[in-house]
Amino acid sequence: MSFVVGTVLGIVKNDEILLINRNKYPFVGFWGLPGGKVEVGERIEETALREALEETGLDMDFHSFRGTVSARIMESGKALNHFILLVCRLSPKEGEIKQGGEGELRWFKLGELDGMKDRIIPDDLHMINKMILSEEKKNFTSVMEKNGNDYILREFEVNEYGKK
Repeated sequence: MSFVVGTVLGIVKNDEILLINRNKYPFVGFWGLPGGKVEVGERIEETALREALEETGLDMDFHSFRGTVSARIMESGKALNHFILLVCRLSPKEGEIKQGGEGELRWFKLGELDGMKDRIIPDDLHMINKMILSEEKKNFTSVMEKNGNDYILREFEVNEYGKK
């Protein structure tokens, strides 16, 4: 099992959001939010801006930290991966995206995302709707079941730490 702390970047411009078609495990072939691992000593904002530049070639404005997601990928009852995701909202300053080695980058109209449910990482769609486009800051727990090359979202629930 792998354990990763990383940022997930909701890069929004007008009525569009930037997604990446993943070419690395997990989620090969799925569209999702760009992001990457937190390096030792980095603040959330530093990680978000560094990862945005590395993956898109663009300088960004950091708008806000939107919350956390504790995300697990399960297969046959066993955890394959566990991610602590720090969800951030950014916007590009200016320029054109530069394609990199992580996968194809493309702008999508926000209104077309629900029609792409079978092609977007399941919990990323929930992060977009419930965290990036929402003004509320929340923490969530996500569980996805891996079934062959598909991922089924089993849980995406608000996690109110310390409340019973």
